[in-house]
Amino acid sequence: MGFLNWIVVEGIPADTNKQDVHSIIKRCLQERRGNTNMPRFPDTEKFKMGHWCLYALLATDASSGIAFFLGQHKRQEMLGHKLLDEVTITEGQYTNIESLEFHENPTLVWHVVDYSDIAVAEMIQRKRTYQGQKDDLGEMPFRDVPT
Repeated sequence: MGFLNWIVVEGIPADTNKQDVHSIIKRCLQERRGNTNMPRFPDTEKFKMGHWCLYALLATDASSGIAFFLGQHKRQEMLGHKLLDEVTITEGQYTNIESLEFHENPTLVWHVVDYSDIAVAEMIQRKRTYQGQKDDLGEMPFRDVPT
């Protein structure tokens, strides 16, 4: 299929429901950059599938609907089976007036790819690399997932 390649969650506010997103973003930036300064576009910070930051951000209120949307539309006559390959963190265009955490509200850009055995194998290998495991992929647990 290939026509849905990006999902943008722009200007995530620091209200009480989204507070977890800001703290996760700060922790991810601290781990990768050594500080919690929000990257200003075109500067970005990317986390590929397999990295804990991608999973943590996907589980937040701001992004949890993305996985639900892709799951609900995975039949071939709709979008087809899609995977989230990476998430990009950058500063949004909306000034953050609710807290002093970030000057601009953060934006998450999710990269969507078509399902394939190769894409799944790459994701499994990246996850094992992040976790310090061997590169031997063995059996592919997602091979029999219906599309």
